[in-house]
Amino acid sequence: MRPRKTYHHGDLKAHLADAALAFLEHHHPEALSIRDLCRELGVSPMAPYRHFEDKAALLIHLAKSGCGELLRQLKAAEENEADPRRLLANCAEVYARFAREKSSQFRLIFGAELSRAGDRAAPVIELAMQCIEVLVRAISAGQRTKSIRDDVPAARIAEVVWMAVHGYAEINLNGHGEATPEALNLLIDTVLRGISAPRRSRAFARRNDGLPRFGLR
Repeated sequence: MRPRKTYHHGDLKAHLADAALAFLEHHHPEALSIRDLCRELGVSPMAPYRHFEDKAALLIHLAKSGCGELLRQLKAAEENEADPRRLLANCAEVYARFAREKSSQFRLIFGAELSRAGDRAAPVIELAMQCIEVLVRAISAGQRTKSIRDDVPAARIAEVVWMAVHGYAEINLNGHGEATPEALNLLIDTVLRGISAPRRSRAFARRNDGLPRFGLR
């Protein structure tokens, strides 16, 4: 392959990351080759090792970058919505959209490559836990105002909420089911009913309660 362009040392890391993400849009991480990326970018095969000690380091960098972006989006949602249940609904939309629009990084965050990385993946795991903490804070606030059940720890409810939305995101990403915008709306409604405080559950089931309607646009 004829080199398309030669990059100076200062921006090679960013170009390697971009080229790797473009490759991962259509290929499995195991097929990624740093040597092939070098050939595409027109740089020495040894040049990337100034930035990434091996392919695993590159994949961890991409996963960390993606998880950091997801965290920023969740925190932005947190800053813009005070109502705990509305915030959880907003976070569900953020998560599902991130999985669709940043599918390569989403797959890396939860993929086998990161599991095999051991302690090197710790920064990604820390960011993922901070994402869950956004949900924990929303649920804790709802428990204090008696809009969310308090007979289960907030962290456990957050884990269950995440599992539900993650399942939707995976199905939507892999095309294994009818993960439509309507399905996301129904999922959000069902989850919020399930975690509502007992005294609100029956009334909540009889009305929409002003919840926003979401869809992947």
